Amino acid sequence: NPALKPEDANTYTFGLVVTPTDLIPGFSLTADYFNIKVSNAIGSVDPSISLNGCLNGNLALCPNVHRDSNGYLFTTPNGYVNSTDINTGYLKTSGIDFEANYEIGLEDFGLKDSGGISFNYISTWLMDYSTQPYTGACQYVNGSTVGNCAGATIPSSASVYTSFNCVGMYGQACGSPNPEYRHKFRTTWATPWNVSISLDWRYITGGTFAGNDSNPFLRKSGYLSTASYG
Repeated sequence: NPALKPEDANTYTFGLVVTPTDLIPGFSLTADYFNIKVSNAIGSVDPSISLNGCLNGNLALCPNVHRDSNGYLFTTPNGYVNSTDINTGYLKTSGIDFEANYEIGLEDFGLKDSGGISFNYISTWLMDYSTQPYTGACQYVNGSTVGNCAGATIPSSASVYTSFNCVGMYGQACGSPNPEYRHKFRTTWATPWNVSISLDWRYITGGTFAGNDSNPFLRKSGYLSTASYG
């Protein structure tokens, strides 16, 4: 697509570092908040979004829909929905990264010449992972519009979703898993014999298959029935 434009991103971060050396020697804690918004994100509009948007009056999406000479879709190679790379809407994500470290010598517990123990904890709390499939997309639910509908004429009884939050979801429009929380906890024993022994614990919160969500644009193709008309 020769009309593709570069992605633009605004990133905001701030953090906190705590090292209570007098209260807890050998301990440190960091917390970093991140907020990223990518505009003109490069991607493709899901065929189901183009179909639903065009049916609901968003003429900007109708050129993506190509019917064959008999007016059908998908029954012949001439009936298809275009899904080439374009500048879509936006991608927004925010969350907090944590890291904590603690080191202590075993001699503090009366175990002389036994080395030391260290602990390392790293985690991410994903607060938001929102996508807008195309510029000007809106969320229109039972007569209430959220966002700019790009001039679309949508019946008041329609339930049309064109933006969504993929935190805790995977598959379909959400792609790879986006767990709300994940961490790695590592314990290391530095022995007095120039050998270190470590134990890792990784944890990731469960995810929901996007195809089972009530938002039709998170589900697989064939959800034209989700847009109802009175």
